[in-house]
Amino acid sequence: MFLSKTLAASRHVAAPLYSHADFLRIRHFRGFDGIRALAALMVIAFHFGGARFVFLSGWLGVHLFFVLSGFLITTLLLREEERNGRVSVGNFYIRRVFRIVPAYYVALGATVAYLVAVGQTASAGVFRSLGYYATFLPEFAPATYFGHSWTLGIEQKFYLVWPLIGFLLLRRFGRKAGLRLAVLVALAAASLVFPDLLIHYVVIALGAGLAILMNSARGFRLIRVLLVRWVAATMLGVLVTVQLLAGWLSAALGSQVPVIFLYGLAAALALPGLCAATATTRVLSCAPLRWLGERSYSIYLVQFLANIVVSSVLLMSGFGLVKAVLVAVVASVIADVIYRAVEAPAIALGRWITARRSRRLRPLPAADAVTQIA
Repeated sequence: MFLSKTLAASRHVAAPLYSHADFLRIRHFRGFDGIRALAALMVIAFHFGGARFVFLSGWLGVHLFFVLSGFLITTLLLREEERNGRVSVGNFYIRRVFRIVPAYYVALGATVAYLVAVGQTASAGVFRSLGYYATFLPEFAPATYFGHSWTLGIEQKFYLVWPLIGFLLLRRFGRKAGLRLAVLVALAAASLVFPDLLIHYVVIALGAGLAILMNSARGFRLIRVLLVRWVAATMLGVLVTVQLLAGWLSAALGSQVPVIFLYGLAAALALPGLCAATATTRVLSCAPLRWLGERSYSIYLVQFLANIVVSSVLLMSGFGLVKAVLVAVVASVIADVIYRAVEAPAIALGRWITARRSRRLRPLPAADAVTQIA
């Protein structure tokens, strides 16, 4: 009896968390909203928490966003291709515009309005940089009053090019998975020449490459080992370890670039385990984290506006735990307003337009669509 129970337990531990067919049936990755919530909070802790939070390496939170984004958006594209035989690049761009642009312009407009109201347009370099921010070229802006939006510039450029090359250009090829992976590997190779510029694109590409592997039956077999329970737990531990040691590693290696790549790789290796229904994903999908995750984009956009409120209205200057908590709370309140008034209606409008363009006025069948907002 003892031996049979031991064998059964060992088989349970060695069994994958889910099959390829199970993965293709997943419409909402339960833990992802919680991951985005934690990433947004890490970024706020990095910006406003002061020395106490240096150990957290919160600056890596944006790269966690990058991996999730690459995985989710590429999964959406792959499933659309499987369902329809092709990807509508036009519909993709419409969805991205209505997902990203409205909330972005609201946050940018509010920031500019504040600087105008307090008479800081000249000192902040508002008008000489506004064109860069308005056209999603923030990483090239000569002034940094909306500098945290550089991440949006990276993402928008990646998704401007990726569907064209990975799905439109390769449409006529029968076996596209290998070619798509080759495109992503070529991007990674190019980053060796321009590492400071391209490493962020490589991190998004890691998420996209994982999506390609997991959506292919052959590719899924390659990453199946990551779904063994103890391996999945180990990969999550590796991700947390790299997160906590990022500062030390950057100093030891003399650069953040290899650390960013290592962190992105660790996140990609941990992600398959976080697609499963486990104790970890149940925690990550709890109501508070899910609520924050749904608003994480706007929280990220308005964090510095929230800091202005905390500093000027609540008279809380400096950095520290209390400051970071207050900024997170105020940012969440502002983000909730933007989410309800701008984000959610804009996303719904984008979906309505694409449905009209595709002559699909009814919702897609449950097994065919991913409902997660990417």
